[in-house]
Amino acid sequence: MELNEIYEEEVYSISQSIGLILNEPWENLSAESRTMLLNLTAALKQKPAPQILFLNDSDLDNMQNLPEYLVLFGHNPSGIKTHLPTPFKSGSVTLTYKPEQLAQDPEAKKELWAAIRLMLSRND
Repeated sequence: MELNEIYEEEVYSISQSIGLILNEPWENLSAESRTMLLNLTAALKQKPAPQILFLNDSDLDNMQNLPEYLVLFGHNPSGIKTHLPTPFKSGSVTLTYKPEQLAQDPEAKKELWAAIRLMLSRND
């Protein structure tokens, strides 16, 4: 299955900010993980492009001025279930697997995209 196939079912034009929050630095990710994340940002069609940030769990709790929508890759904050949009600060957050795991699991990618669609539809 092509990575692009996961994200082409619908495209969202989002005026609010979205952030992809990684649990490891971009340069540590495999080429496959980077491609998957770039495909996801392209499918979202946000101007400007979604922010891709590296934060550990403690940084996340203390961050100010976070994007309105967050997708947490590999984080484990308490009270947030995987692939279930949850209110967080002034927006919503969706928790998913580490990029390396997600890149290898087509079913998890579908679940993530469904969770993102739900998160965006709840907040439009």
